[in-house]
This record gives sequence, C-alpha cells and structure tokens, in this order.
Amino acid sequence: MFRRHSDSARGERSTHVAGFLTLLAITAVAAAAQGEDAGKTVRGWTPSLSVGFSIFNQDSGGTIESNYTDNFGTGRSDRMLTSTFNTELTLLTPALGTSAVEPRFFVRAGFQVPLSDTFTAQKIARTLTGPTRETTPLPFTPDFFEVCPDATFAPVGGPVISGTCQINGELAITVNVNWRAGLGMEFTIPWGDRHFSIRPSIDYFGQSVEANGSNSRIQKPGQPSIRDTVSVNSGTQIMHGIGPSLEFDLDVARAGPVTLEIFLTTSFYWLLGSNEFGFEGSGVRTCSAPGTPICSPEVVNYVPTGTFSAEVGDFVAEGGAGLRIVWTGK
Repeated sequence: MFRRHSDSARGERSTHVAGFLTLLAITAVAAAAQGEDAGKTVRGWTPSLSVGFSIFNQDSGGTIESNYTDNFGTGRSDRMLTSTFNTELTLLTPALGTSAVEPRFFVRAGFQVPLSDTFTAQKIARTLTGPTRETTPLPFTPDFFEVCPDATFAPVGGPVISGTCQINGELAITVNVNWRAGLGMEFTIPWGDRHFSIRPSIDYFGQSVEANGSNSRIQKPGQPSIRDTVSVNSGTQIMHGIGPSLEFDLDVARAGPVTLEIFLTTSFYWLLGSNEFGFEGSGVRTCSAPGTPICSPEVVNYVPTGTFSAEVGDFVAEGGAGLRIVWTGK
C-alpha cells in the first residue's frame, strides 16, 4: 500500500514550488539587467508546436476482497512503465531586455498518450485444499470450509467428501491520458550559428485513470462445478499533481519564418490529495448440474460480490525527446 499525503508533506511541496518560482523571477531580473546591448534586436512573441516520445514511470497497487473471503493473499503488482506520445503548444514572451542569455517567460500546455495503457495492479490465484473427509486429520487449507462451503458434499450413505476449490482476483489500472500546463523561463546560449536553450518550469500535471476489478471462485464438489464471477469497472478517476521540469533545446534548421529544434526533457511530479480510489459490484453464479441436489436453489441463488481498492503511485518521473516547430515570424 502506498502512503497517503500528510499535511506536512503537502506543505513542504508547496514551499518548494514557491521557492522555485521565486528563483525563476530573481534569475530573470538579474539576467535582464546585465550586459545590455542597445543595438541588439529583441525577439518578440514566439509560438511553437512540439511532438515527441518519453518514458513514463509510476507505481501501482491495490487490494481485492469479496463476500466469500477477504484473504485473496499477496499477488503480483506491476510498475506502470511505458513509452508515451506527447504533443504540446508553447508561447514565448518577448525577451526581457537584451542580455546575452535573452531570458524569456513561456507558458505551455499539452498532453501525452501512453502506448501501453493497462497495467496489473494486483493479480492473485489461490488453490485451496480440503480434506477427503471432514474428520480426517489430513493437511488442508485452514479457511477451506469458510471460503469454499459448496465444495463439500456427502454422497448418499457415504462419508463427507470435499472437492477442489480455486479463487482468482485481478485488478488492472488503465491510464487513459496525461496532460500538463506550465510556466517557465527560457535562457538562450549562442553556439556558433545555432542557439542552445535551457528551459526550467513548474507544471500542473493531470491524469485520467480507471480500473477494472474481477474475482472468481470455482468449486468442484465432485463432477459438477459451481462458478462465481464478478467484474466491475471503477469509471474515470482524475488525479492532480505538480512538479518541476527541465528541458534542453537546440535549433537544427531554419526555413523562412520557421525554425526546427530538437529537445531533451525530464519531469518529476507529485500527486496532490488522495491517490487511491475504491469501487465494488456484484456478479453471477452458474452451476454445471442444474436440478441436482448440489445445484439446489439455495446454492444457485447466491450472489457473489467484489470490493476493490486501486492505487496509483504518488510520484511520477518521465524523460524524453522530440522535435519542435517554432514560428519566428522572420
């Protein structure tokens, strides 16, 4: 299970964000005030469109329960590690003065689509072993009679006999789309006839996720089988976060008013508020031998349920590269 955010942790992150923004402002003022050259042309408003790919990394986890057991055991949980396709619009302000590094504020907004979007947050399979006779001191799973009461039967004139029983649970989280909007500053360093830029920023991060939970129980008292199946979807859940990004840009080609840039970028985000969501639902029971004593109405009318709790990691890290088309207007 992931730890929830404490008030102190959220306060520390807010302080870090405020400090980061203050540092940007101080750096901009200092850069604009130094080394002015009255003969240099100040660049104006500059829009751009970027496309790229990145590697996205976030934890996942969760729990599975039902009305026949809350002990599904411990299973496998995957990290949400995938590549994403990204696109983004950016608008740069005119340069703040005519210093060598040409500091400029920028705003940006974009989204990313995971190329692999579904991840296993929990996957469990248990096989419960019962005794051949209720009074026999043979090894059997301690909660067998509680979890699988219909796997035990008594043939006419015979001893009480148990069959086999298996329970399965799976919780999968799907990341539909991520998006971000940020405010930052660009610093440009001349490099021959090229320009190399550094872009620190602070971003809002949003994420749309959903989860699908399922559990099943198969009881086989002899030849017939009794199957319980539950499958529930959580619906769309929206997560919100904040964090810093850092980008390195280099212009590689120019054609009229258009410049082509390549860039490397990395971002780190922390989710705000709860990163866990729960959901539940009911399923159906089927019996392979209707009309027999084993498949009596009391047995067949049982309604299985599932209760699920899904979690996405409260820390997100990503890094990538891409191309940017810049409209310089010249």
